[in-house]
Amino acid sequence: MFSDELSKIIKEKYKENDIAAQKGVDLLQEKLKCCGIDSYMDWFDSGQMIPDSCSCNTTEDKSGCSDRGFYLNGCGKEIEEDVLTNIFILAGIGVGISFIEILGMLFSVVLCCAIFKSYDPEDEEYRYMAAIRPFARRKPEQKQSTPHETSFGIGIFRD
Repeated sequence: MFSDELSKIIKEKYKENDIAAQKGVDLLQEKLKCCGIDSYMDWFDSGQMIPDSCSCNTTEDKSGCSDRGFYLNGCGKEIEEDVLTNIFILAGIGVGISFIEILGMLFSVVLCCAIFKSYDPEDEEYRYMAAIRPFARRKPEQKQSTPHETSFGIGIFRD
């Protein structure tokens, strides 16, 4: 999943001297202490030199370093491990944001109902609002006898 995107960036954008991609990959490799996608050999496979960000620091523990002085672990594995480690935090943030949005919708519905309940049905402005809003409560109108004209112009009363 992450490995495919990282592979695309290393093989295409890093090779084309895209400065943003180079800085991003270098920062990723330095912070996660990794090199390439699966190992430092991925740089050779893509026909590129191994960047300095793959080099192990001489003051650090050398257990994760190759005999050439590069990090052994690939960044694809490191990213996946970090995501899996923090999956519950990410899920909690998502659930929290969803809860806040649902709460906001609930409050807006309550506010909408309170506004429509405060209108006086006899008020002319209320009738206008009820006519343009199909969900507004209307009082049932009483049927009145009104003249209905036919095609001959004769007024007929209907009940």
